Amino acid sequence: MDKNGDHPPIFTKVPHQSVVDGFYRASRPEFNSLAAAKNAGLVDVNGNPLIPHGLLEYTKALEDKGRFIHTLWPQHGVVMTPGACLHPAIQEAKNDWSAHWKASPRVALKGSNPFTEHFSGFSAEVAIAADATTGFNGDFLNYFLNDRISVLYICGIALRYCLGLSLHDILVNLGEDVMKKVVLVNGCHADIPGDNPLGDKILKELDAAGMRTAEVNDLV
Repeated sequence: MDKNGDHPPIFTKVPHQSVVDGFYRASRPEFNSLAAAKNAGLVDVNGNPLIPHGLLEYTKALEDKGRFIHTLWPQHGVVMTPGACLHPAIQEAKNDWSAHWKASPRVALKGSNPFTEHFSGFSAEVAIAADATTGFNGDFLNYFLNDRISVLYICGIALRYCLGLSLHDILVNLGEDVMKKVVLVNGCHADIPGDNPLGDKILKELDAAGMRTAEVNDLV
């Protein structure tokens, strides 16, 4: 919320300094900071806050990482909604694949902790020590080292955010040999409009590392 108690529009950026100055605050006062949580009695039996950080600490940690300023995103990918489910056509193809190969596809979830943003499919922006799901998912990443995987077809949203950061994690941790297996399927990805210098830089790095593209109509 802003200093007048109004909810800012989506895509509003919330710099750490604006929280320090009191221009923006959490909609629940006890989530403003760890000190606010303690003052509100939101603590365990030892007096420790029951939240990993407040808005004050989170915005600082996010900016200290040097990638993003906290942004108010529209609700998306909410559990029990279509946005968190496979498209019916993809679900049908997955079922056919499982029946043919008598195997189950590998599924990795992200974004289950509301106290941190989880762009990349392999790690949250600000990891929470008490929640392993926000840490680096090396087991899932290393799955792509499987020699039986000759091509990785990549689809999804948003190209310069979640999708691009996931691909960047593959490049940084597994190297160009794996990146050369990657094919970004045009017609099966989308982006968020607006300036995103980090995303632009990442796409250039992915191209330079050998990521290929293909048109969806050429693959079906």
